[in-house]
Amino acid sequence: MTIETPPRPPEAPKEVSEPTPRKPKKKVNLTYVAGGVVLIILGALGAYFVTSQFTNATQVVAVTDTLKRGDTIESGDVTAFDIPEDQAKGFISADSIQDLVGQKALVDVPSGSLLTAESAGPDVTPPKGYTVVGLSLAPGQLPKTDLTAGDSVRIVDTPGAQGDIAEGTPLATSADVLSTGTIDQSGKVLVDVLVSTDDAPKLAARASTETIALVLDAPDGKSGGSNDA
Repeated sequence: MTIETPPRPPEAPKEVSEPTPRKPKKKVNLTYVAGGVVLIILGALGAYFVTSQFTNATQVVAVTDTLKRGDTIESGDVTAFDIPEDQAKGFISADSIQDLVGQKALVDVPSGSLLTAESAGPDVTPPKGYTVVGLSLAPGQLPKTDLTAGDSVRIVDTPGAQGDIAEGTPLATSADVLSTGTIDQSGKVLVDVLVSTDDAPKLAARASTETIALVLDAPDGKSGGSNDA
């Protein structure tokens, strides 16, 4: 007896999964990359500059409130201020800030200014080798620009209203402004200047004749001066 094996049912077709499409690679924008590198470099340079500035900084004395010539310096009038070390020459170190208390302002010092050795001292007498000369100047004998303490000026001989201009370079004396006064009843401005002791007698004599003019020069960092003639 033959046993027939029933036929196998047909296999279901296998599902073929479709391949997942690959995302296209993004193109790198070299311009953005280069810009980012530049920004990183600039940031590093900026950080180095700031760090080096503070690393090489030193403290000097600054004025917190305006001082007039002759004022006594109090502890609240001065404070320490950071500046680059290579710019500190001529300014009083903050290490001496306590020594300044009780001293006098030798010139008018605006608020926020840095103090120099010529700005303060135990009294208001001129430094050794210098003399204070007072000038009374009418309009036309000095610039319209306001003069301030420390300005570098020259006092030049003039021929006067009726005089003839002499040939050659006129006599001139270099000086620093100590203070300026208000205009008096005659319309003149009083100006105290600091000159070398050798030049003081000649300048005082010339000032009395009123045949002088004051000219304002660019600052040169020097106190007083000498006769240019």
